[in-house]
Amino acid sequence: MGLASLSVVPARASEKLRPVDPRTGMVLVPFSALAAAERKGDAAEVTRVAERVGWSRLVTAATGKDRAEATTALNALPFLPGAVRGIGPLTPLLGSLEGTLAAAAARALGGMLAGVSPATADEWDVAPDVSHAACGGLRTLALRPEAAEEARLASVGALGQGSAVCATWLDLSPLLRDPSPALRRAAALVTRPVERLATAGSPVGVRDLDKNVAGASAAMLCRAWSSPRAGLRGGAHEPIWNQAREVARRLVKDAELAPEDVVDMMSCLDPTSAEDRGLIATLGKHKSPPVKERAKELLERPGQP
Repeated sequence: MGLASLSVVPARASEKLRPVDPRTGMVLVPFSALAAAERKGDAAEVTRVAERVGWSRLVTAATGKDRAEATTALNALPFLPGAVRGIGPLTPLLGSLEGTLAAAAARALGGMLAGVSPATADEWDVAPDVSHAACGGLRTLALRPEAAEEARLASVGALGQGSAVCATWLDLSPLLRDPSPALRRAAALVTRPVERLATAGSPVGVRDLDKNVAGASAAMLCRAWSSPRAGLRGGAHEPIWNQAREVARRLVKDAELAPEDVVDMMSCLDPTSAEDRGLIATLGKHKSPPVKERAKELLERPGQP
């Protein structure tokens, strides 16, 4: 058979050509592959696929009109090295009227800001006004009563993750009076004790009728109390410390309280007091290993009876 008689066999109609990046000539990884990696919950796999998808495509998708791709991209962006570079394009999404999208954007910003300091942000050429806009946007969303609770909670969590960069935006004490117990608890866990004292937020938190909110407020105060570098306003005679200790004594035995709150509240207990020592001994039988370990540590502290 001569060469002239050879013909190119056309591809079957069912075979779809995979798109190619016109700039690099490389096959574009579909977002479905990234979504599949996210469903597996494997961070290493998400990172690998996200890097193949590419920074530019992820940012474009995150701010695009396809909600499925936007959510997938927002979930993946924090996994990329230097993710803090993307906070500028994502910040406007916090104003979305669609609660799910605003929540996804807030979570993405939290992941991008996690572990980042002002110096680190500068190393990635993120201007201070860009990070300030992101932090301010998160706080604004958290305090918007008309916004979806999911989005508000996500923004509070993001501020906590980015506390090093968002330090001047962490006064969420107005949320300690919010109708939502979940938001009050989230705010109690993020607002720093010194800021609470300055704004009278702490008394509101520890007196909350919801035990999970009161427990979170007391836990944060007890953690600060135990820190030698806290530099706490008002010193040891500030009435709030006695309030925190009484709340801790009342709530540490509650089996329904979050174990991490119990561990922090135990810092307010005095192992030299017979009453508190009895409480600590009881907590040594707690179902949570961290609580049991903290109880053992307190009971075995040198110089204690």
